[in-house]
Amino acid sequence: MSPLLGWAAAPAFRMTMQNSPELAKTERQLNTARVTFNVARMELGTILSGLKAREGASDRLIYHADEYGVEHTMKVLAKDPSSFELPGPLPASAMARIENNLARAYKANHDVDAAMAEHENLAAKVDPSRPKAILLDGKEVIPGTSGAVVERATGRPLPTTEVETTNDRDNDTDRH
Repeated sequence: MSPLLGWAAAPAFRMTMQNSPELAKTERQLNTARVTFNVARMELGTILSGLKAREGASDRLIYHADEYGVEHTMKVLAKDPSSFELPGPLPASAMARIENNLARAYKANHDVDAAMAEHENLAAKVDPSRPKAILLDGKEVIPGTSGAVVERATGRPLPTTEVETTNDRDNDTDRH
């Protein structure tokens, strides 16, 4: 899963090396997917807050959908809203809006993964010595020494706890 949840404050993705039309295209695709994700996440949060959900409910739904799929997540939500710390039962109109935005966030998440992989493959053709990056909490990171990851833009190693927290899923997803 691409941990997109840190992207709300992340700047637009831009290459710092010589840009080809293909790289520019993947940057646009990546940025479009990021915007789509953030809008769907915000709309999902607005819907859920109107239902008196606890803070972070949209993120829990997104994580669950990424792990188990939108359809399964919606079945769990319909059967037991308290699994996601929501009061239940939820109105059908709210369920439809939740499903729509969750599906948009899910698709955008996978679009980001595909665009990032394509972008990194193209960038590696331009500069084979450039290490391939992944996105972690909205930051482009590359492998560092001793298994650490380094933020490409700053060269700052991410503390192990930051990486572990990002990779550690909510225990909620284990119950389903």
